[in-house]
Amino acid sequence: MDRDQFLRLGIGTEVVLLVIAVILNAIWPLPLEQNPLRSTTGLTNLGGVLVGTLAGLLMSGWFFISWNSDFQPFKRIQDFVQEQLAPTLSCCQPWELIALAAFAGIGEEVLFRGVLQPRIGLLLATVLFGLVHSITPTYVIVASLLGGALGVLQLYGGNLWAPIIAHALYDYIGFQVIIREFRAEMQRPRADRR
Repeated sequence: MDRDQFLRLGIGTEVVLLVIAVILNAIWPLPLEQNPLRSTTGLTNLGGVLVGTLAGLLMSGWFFISWNSDFQPFKRIQDFVQEQLAPTLSCCQPWELIALAAFAGIGEEVLFRGVLQPRIGLLLATVLFGLVHSITPTYVIVASLLGGALGVLQLYGGNLWAPIIAHALYDYIGFQVIIREFRAEMQRPRADRR
């Protein structure tokens, strides 16, 4: 898949998730005070951005630990990402990676934390979030744990700013790590590559 196809698919998928969220919110309404899409309680917008930034950095710490781990299930995730995503990600411009990360943060968090979580609960929304990220069985578990953390951010923050920012920042930093590793791997002699 070339860069343009990858970006269209990635951003298009997130836009579809956002449209699904808007439709579900319209046909399955919540009272204003219970709807995080319209809530005026909880963290201020600035507070949500700050908490989301801190949470995104902490989640990225987990990414660094797992990415550098020799634990075999994490190695399978790394291999999948390096084979399937890294070549295309490495061709993207920085602004394209920012857009992709932002669309992922917005589309997924509005659907899973803004629409589904208040209606079906934190646990079920978290499991569904993990299943949507099923690149390997281990990554379903990892994504579910990260989704649970994002769900807690929404519950305690009272709005979606913190999970959106945390998710987008985690994805962007992850993209950068993946690209750096891929480019370093491509600089090694062919015989020394994984």
